[in-house]
Amino acid sequence: MASAPYSANRVLYLVAILFNLAERWRLLPRGSNPARDVEEYCETARERYLSELEIRRLGKALAAAEADEPEKVAAVKLLLLTGCRRGEIFSLRWQDIDRERRLLHLADSKTGPRPVMLSSSALAVIDRIPERHDVWVFPNPTKDGPVREMRKFWGAVLKAASITNLRLHDLRHSFASDGVAQGIPLYTVGKLLGHRQASTSQRYAHLADDPLRAASERIGAHLAGVMGAGVASGTAVIRARG
Repeated sequence: MASAPYSANRVLYLVAILFNLAERWRLLPRGSNPARDVEEYCETARERYLSELEIRRLGKALAAAEADEPEKVAAVKLLLLTGCRRGEIFSLRWQDIDRERRLLHLADSKTGPRPVMLSSSALAVIDRIPERHDVWVFPNPTKDGPVREMRKFWGAVLKAASITNLRLHDLRHSFASDGVAQGIPLYTVGKLLGHRQASTSQRYAHLADDPLRAASERIGAHLAGVMGAGVASGTAVIRARG
């Protein structure tokens, strides 16, 4: 699987977990895990964030699709407005929603149980979701359980919005990048995303420079303007005296 390093690493993790469990359950002897000494392929971290223009186009495309696919539109909006992972939103249950405290209580998150803060915008999206199932907020239309994929719908939305090369997971990155760009500390953004370790949030660290750069530019422009006016004024005075 050298041609697909990302998929190869996922398979390696799966094999490692299976054999670790087998050893723990004493089905195999300790040290028999064949994945133990296999090195992972290097992966290039992908960073794709929506620009403001793309967010506007996405909003228009979702608004146009809402009449026919209200649940799928709501799922996409919640991914962007909460920064949750796809599985966390797709498997959302009505009992997980705490409107009074404005929280989602995620019992089966990637990093364990965790609360997710709901903004007023996210709550408004939830309030418009049709309650078509007793358990699942986004039920699977053809099988029992929650929805698993919406590739066809997502592809149609991206086409209508003239957006390319964007995964549903990139909405989580867009949530984080927007927060960092607004000056919210990396630690806080990491807590909103459910990161256990602060180092996980460091992928967004370079974005923290943007508000600092803008502030520096604003201060510098003002001071340079004042100095320029003062120099010009002083020169005029000197010439008048001369």
